[in-house]
Order: sequence, then structure tokens, then C-alpha cells
Amino acid sequence: MLSDWLPLPTLGTGHSEGSSHMADHHDSTPAAWTAVALALVGFTVGGVGLVIGPNWPTFWVGLALIVVSPLIGRIMATAGIGSDTG
Repeated sequence: MLSDWLPLPTLGTGHSEGSSHMADHHDSTPAAWTAVALALVGFTVGGVGLVIGPNWPTFWVGLALIVVSPLIGRIMATAGIGSDTG
């Protein structure tokens, strides 16, 4: 049977018995929101740069925003603006 060698998820809360540790690290911190917002702005700027031309400088600015967004999020979290459980 398929479930003998492939564990299938069960319906319910979405959390198995040992997964509370992972759920504890999904906080809505200012550092995380800033990183996500910067990445979204980067995707938008890069997409606009491709659609309007392509306008390569605009595309590269968008790509740079995407690349620095996790770095800014990590710097903010290290500075104490994010969760202290990391």
C-alpha cells in the first residue's frame, strides 16, 4: 500500500506532534516583514523593468533589492528588532 512507504499528511491543524518547535520560529517580526516587503518591491521593480523595455538598469535595481532583503532582515534581527529565538 502507498501509505506503507510514503507518509501521507493527515487533515487537521497542520501540525504533527513534534512540529511545535518549527511553528515557534514563524513570528511576525518587523525584521521579517521588512525583508519580505523589500523582496516584493524588488520583484515588482524587476518585473516592471522587464515589461517596459526591457530596461536593464531597472531590472538590476530590482534584483539588487531581492538579494539584499534577507541580509537586511538578518541585520535587523541581530540588532534586536526580530525574534530572539533564532
